[in-house]
Amino acid sequence: MKNIIKSFLIAFIAVGVFSCEDNEKYPLPATIDGSYITIEFDNLILDVTDLDNTAITGVLKAPVPNVASYELQVARSTGGVLSDYVTVYTTDTFPANFSINLEDLSGALGLEVADFGAGDRFDFQATSTSTDGSVTDFSLINPDLQAEPGQLQSYQFTSFISCPFNTEEALGTYTFTNCDLGGQCNNTEFEVIAGTDPNTVVLINPYQSNPLNAGDDPFEITIVVDPATGIGSIAQQRAFSTLEYCCGGFEDTEIQADSGFYFSCTGTILFNVRTIVPQTGTGALFTFGNLAFEAQKN
Repeated sequence: MKNIIKSFLIAFIAVGVFSCEDNEKYPLPATIDGSYITIEFDNLILDVTDLDNTAITGVLKAPVPNVASYELQVARSTGGVLSDYVTVYTTDTFPANFSINLEDLSGALGLEVADFGAGDRFDFQATSTSTDGSVTDFSLINPDLQAEPGQLQSYQFTSFISCPFNTEEALGTYTFTNCDLGGQCNNTEFEVIAGTDPNTVVLINPYQSNPLNAGDDPFEITIVVDPATGIGSIAQQRAFSTLEYCCGGFEDTEIQADSGFYFSCTGTILFNVRTIVPQTGTGALFTFGNLAFEAQKN
């Protein structure tokens, strides 16, 4: 035991001496604070039933006081066509109460408020400029910061003009416009029927996949939708056979989403779903990552 303690002490002293000498020879560079902006949103969805008063609102904050200005640009997407990005908001004061209404959007885009309608999407991108003149945008933020909700929303976020959800209006045949799994599901058609509970719909095998176990029920995805806003959620449930998209040794892939949009007035489904892939026999969980789940009513 004494020899073990003696060896530990010698190793500890040796590491300490080496570290001190190494730091003197190669001192660490001074750290530089990033010129980042965050947004705490109060409201992100525009209300189609109150176009004159609805607005995107929140508070802009600069965690470090080295930000000189912040510029936000917007592009409108309607009917699948995206406009050019134009500046809609700037500020050089932080914190700042942040508000963009439809008059702001129409003025920036060269439109009238009456030109907007339910289901219109607004894509926002931003840059911040530091007091030394360096510019930060979404592409320059490291992945950890990109995944942090406040930071992500401050440089790249999306808003919609929502419409009240109507179950009968939502039913029909839909086509996948984006599923992030390539040609295996893009442009495939599926049916949407009413669920057993109020404000729910059931998507019948949207990925056109066969369960791994032949005796299992066909794949059905249930979406629960807030009737006032069109914001929906997908509880964790089986969605497609992993074997058809990847490899053996896994159970059927499950998907889940805390929130997304189902605009019955335009027949548009927009979700970003998390994937869960259980390994057969061990129960270990794997993932395909997050996948787009976007479809349009025919």
